[in-house]
Amino acid sequence: MYKCKHFKIEELVPEKTYKTHGDDSWNLFDERILKVIDKIRDYFGCSMVINNWASEGNMQFRGYRYPGCGVGTPTGAHYKGMAADFNLYKQGKLLDSEFVSKETIKNKAKFPEVKGVEVVNGWSHVDVMLRAGQKPGTICVFGTKGFLYWA
Repeated sequence: MYKCKHFKIEELVPEKTYKTHGDDSWNLFDERILKVIDKIRDYFGCSMVINNWASEGNMQFRGYRYPGCGVGTPTGAHYKGMAADFNLYKQGKLLDSEFVSKETIKNKAKFPEVKGVEVVNGWSHVDVMLRAGQKPGTICVFGTKGFLYWA
């Protein structure tokens, strides 16, 4: 079982999940997404925020999502422990999420596990969930209204 070098499990799961499973919550994830978020943090060389409920913040559904939590698509990658939404901060300043998404796509050889990237304003999304018809080495790029293109 892989455990992230940059994240505590509380930063990756909702409060309810942590209270139920504690440290065993690592087992809810596909190891590839855990490795990807560590790689992305290392690549950009800055801090990454996924969930912050444990430090009195209001974000708790940006990593794993439990069935019935009511956030996103119930068959989506978050519910399978295969996705993360995040913000990157360099010297306290938020990096533009569109820049982060485009940089991740441009450097996809460094992140071969990434199968999906969402291009949105306000946060970044990566996942390791293979889509129907997806060719090896490609990334499904999508936005809030769905599929955009294969990269």
